[in-house]
Amino acid sequence: GDTIEVKLDSQVATAKVRLLGVNTPESVDPRKGVECFGKEASGFAAATLEGKRVKLIEDPQADNVDKYQRLLRIVILEDETDFNLLLVQRGYANAYLDFPLDKQRKAQLSQAETEAREAGLGLWSTSTCSGTK
Repeated sequence: GDTIEVKLDSQVATAKVRLLGVNTPESVDPRKGVECFGKEASGFAAATLEGKRVKLIEDPQADNVDKYQRLLRIVILEDETDFNLLLVQRGYANAYLDFPLDKQRKAQLSQAETEAREAGLGLWSTSTCSGTK
């Protein structure tokens, strides 16, 4: 959900990209079980991104890569939709604001999470995960 694999135009190999500012429930981490709504978040990411061209945008306040050597990026879809923000807006992810990120971006993601929570979407649904996360 919050980590994707992409083929960069300039390379033959693929690169792992960690989506900046979002955190989806775990669905593949071998150290943890599948978390509530993890499969749904992963499925939404796959259905939205698989086989599609995207733009990867750096945040000047964030690091370029994380400790796992994943690129840290905002993903923009072909129609200019901000995929990171979309995950939060639809309740597939919560805003992850603990690392350096542009202040406006943090506010935008935080507001999107508040709105998704208030609307009871995805993770915040009372029928999903008992409304907790």
